[in-house]
Amino acid sequence: MAEVIPTENFSPLNFQRFAPHPRLAPWVQCLWSIGTQTPNGHQNIEKFYPDGGASLTIGLSTHEPVITFEQNTCTSMRLVRATDACVSIRFTPTGAYFLLGLEPQELSDKQLCLGRDYTPQWHSSLAVIATRLYNLDLVAKISVLEQWLLQRLTKCASRQAHTWKLVHAIKMHPLPAGQLEDHLGVNRRTLERTFKRQIGISPGQYIGYCRTHQARRLLAASTMPLADIALECGYYDQPHFSHAFQKSTFETPAEYRARKLSQIYKA
Repeated sequence: MAEVIPTENFSPLNFQRFAPHPRLAPWVQCLWSIGTQTPNGHQNIEKFYPDGGASLTIGLSTHEPVITFEQNTCTSMRLVRATDACVSIRFTPTGAYFLLGLEPQELSDKQLCLGRDYTPQWHSSLAVIATRLYNLDLVAKISVLEQWLLQRLTKCASRQAHTWKLVHAIKMHPLPAGQLEDHLGVNRRTLERTFKRQIGISPGQYIGYCRTHQARRLLAASTMPLADIALECGYYDQPHFSHAFQKSTFETPAEYRARKLSQIYKA
């Protein structure tokens, strides 16, 4: 899964989002859950957009928990059902590397079932925790997962933690790739190598994600003309914006805005 700008479509799925513990904030975007105790038959085809982050999800709709890891580099369509109860940790672009010791470049664009497709060293400890979640309420589930993450945090001193600062700086100022070295004080080769290893994408890809996300926000929440949004988000002009946005999201900016407005009016 990727970062979600929730709509009313998620309400019947009982979507709930939780901010992470402050100590985890550089590496965890949020913890979230879906699913209802009483199946309501609700399901949606939802679109998920990449942002450089990754998801560790514990499925609880079967007798035994199913733990999956996923990092998508392209927009994907997914059937989401209220009966697919789960809790999930959404990591920032550096979180899976720093907290879990994973190198996403080797794992991208695969939905890996942990313990079957891939077994990291920490899998057994998480599997024990996952079996406890069935008997806990949602707040307790989130608390247990946070405690596990905080324990992971104490074991990560040997890994470099500075990359999240570079990611944050790029998010705040998504400059063209050629200007990043001067702005960040890091040579291009080092920046490319660090991003590929710790995030699984290039700096240019991440810049594209940031621009698309900002454009989606503005399209959904403002009446700004498309030309103004293009300049605000760092595109050269409106045609460049429209082409890049459609390539990333499978919709033109105008189509995306119309769809979001129709969702608001139906709510």
